[in-house]
Amino acid sequence: MKYHSFTLRDVFHGRPTLGGLVELCQENYALLLQLVPALQQQRELVTHKACSSIGGAELRLKVLEQTPYTSLIHLTHIFSAAGNNSEPDAVMRVYHDARQVEIQSLHGIAVPHNVSLHEDVLTRKWQQAQFLSRWLRFSLGCGHCFDEQSQPLPEWA
Repeated sequence: MKYHSFTLRDVFHGRPTLGGLVELCQENYALLLQLVPALQQQRELVTHKACSSIGGAELRLKVLEQTPYTSLIHLTHIFSAAGNNSEPDAVMRVYHDARQVEIQSLHGIAVPHNVSLHEDVLTRKWQQAQFLSRWLRFSLGCGHCFDEQSQPLPEWA
């Protein structure tokens, strides 16, 4: 049996496939762990809230739920130049056992909205996962990281 390894070029320019989506969700998991290195170890921090501030932009993280195999997190970007709007804003389920990230909800002006109600779920999830990959890469490239130096945010709902 031949194993096909997908590249980001295949993912961004190809047709959605289930195998490609799984690999993209795994790549997003690896990127997320670079951004939040202790996510797997924060099981006791069910309502952990933190902020990574670079220049005029804040990346905010809230751990909504932790179980032995999953985390539910809220991640949002706040750009002060844009009037402190949450843009983009996502809730994600992190599957530590499968090493994948699945978007539960995703909002923002730059978020892909071109999938009609008549198109399949695979296409919608594919586009959301692509967007998440770009957002995580952008955030990491800016220097954002949630580590022991991150600022706590007790007032963030």
